[in-house]
Amino acid sequence: MAKMDERDRDGSRSGGKMPPLPKFADMEGAGHETPSWNHLAYLFCFAGIVIVIGIGLIAFDYVVAGVITIIVAIALVVALFVEADRFAVTFLARKDPRPPSAELTAALEGDDADARHAAEKEVALGGLLADGDGGPMATFNSALTKEEAAKVMSTRAAEADSTWTWLEGLGGPDVIGSVETSSDDGCHLAGHVLVIDPDSKHWVILVHGFGGAWKEGMLYARHYAERGYNMLFCEMRGHDSSGGPLIGMGWPDRRDLVAWAEWLVAEKGDDVEVVLHGHSMGGASVCMAAGESDLPSQVKAAVSDCAYSDLWNELACIVKGGMGLSVHPLMDAMRLCLMRHDGGYDVAKVSPEDAVSHSRVPVLLIHGEQDTFVPPYMAKRLADACGGAAAHDGHELVMMPGAGHCQSSFADPFTYYSRLFFFLERFI
Repeated sequence: MAKMDERDRDGSRSGGKMPPLPKFADMEGAGHETPSWNHLAYLFCFAGIVIVIGIGLIAFDYVVAGVITIIVAIALVVALFVEADRFAVTFLARKDPRPPSAELTAALEGDDADARHAAEKEVALGGLLADGDGGPMATFNSALTKEEAAKVMSTRAAEADSTWTWLEGLGGPDVIGSVETSSDDGCHLAGHVLVIDPDSKHWVILVHGFGGAWKEGMLYARHYAERGYNMLFCEMRGHDSSGGPLIGMGWPDRRDLVAWAEWLVAEKGDDVEVVLHGHSMGGASVCMAAGESDLPSQVKAAVSDCAYSDLWNELACIVKGGMGLSVHPLMDAMRLCLMRHDGGYDVAKVSPEDAVSHSRVPVLLIHGEQDTFVPPYMAKRLADACGGAAAHDGHELVMMPGAGHCQSSFADPFTYYSRLFFFLERFI
């Protein structure tokens, strides 16, 4: 896989990996498919036929040719599964916390007040908001014009400054406390709480993306605070201090968000009103949680920013459009391999599209029109699937021009937050 900018999303350096992204945002989704086991069945049938041919060659005294034929057939199948297993485990391997980079450490401990202040801001706000001109935000600019990219990065810098000033006014990063709970499968979950108004019953659970960190929630924190919301920032399973051997991509995470909502109700009272707000993988997890039958009634709405409609086609987009590889039979083998790992699951079951069809809460969907990481057509599929409490006017789709992945709030912050809070005010 191609190397991402070395800065981790929490401001440290991890040497983390992000696969190459497609060059263009897919608005149509013509290649969208329903996963099945057919391609693996074809593969095994073909390999079986080749092996039978090899046995036939041996029977007719072409021993060497027959043995080579059998060995090649078996070797190709084994090689496919070894590579598929490596791909699955590498891509979904848990992201443990890393110490700050040498440069950040030097700045934090140095005598240069300006450099120390900048480093403190970067560490406190996380990489999506405050790691200069590099990092994932630069990667997500790939389909933007120079003017659009410049606007995103300029707005981002201004937002980072405003958020840092706001956080310092509260007393700095130390005002954010650490909490923990467990999911119903026993997985330890870590979180962080920022209480803006002890008397407020409005809470938002902020859910970060793939390979990210809880500080990604700082993208939206100041805006929620200005409207009196208290905040719970989740560390998703497979990330940082939370448990889990693999990243869940929304499947086990849907249960984790139910657990966090239950924790909030138990800790803050039956009269709390809760919003689930996630982006990317976090947005997909929010949609998945919205479809859970035991989601606490105190959860009043879900906000999903640049979520995929299903994991299978999201991975296919990266494998085919970004990496230039054949989806079949690589992903079919990966699907089977992942299911046998500790903490593994069937990628075909990770379907936010199915979950929102029986959503327990209204759903706001936001997506950048130039998103090459999660194609924009997936947002339209999610909107079309919305049912239950999200049916009819219980959902809204906001497509944001000039925005790549996780960039809608920078491309047009006025529209983003106007639409966000207008939607929420209908239900809270």
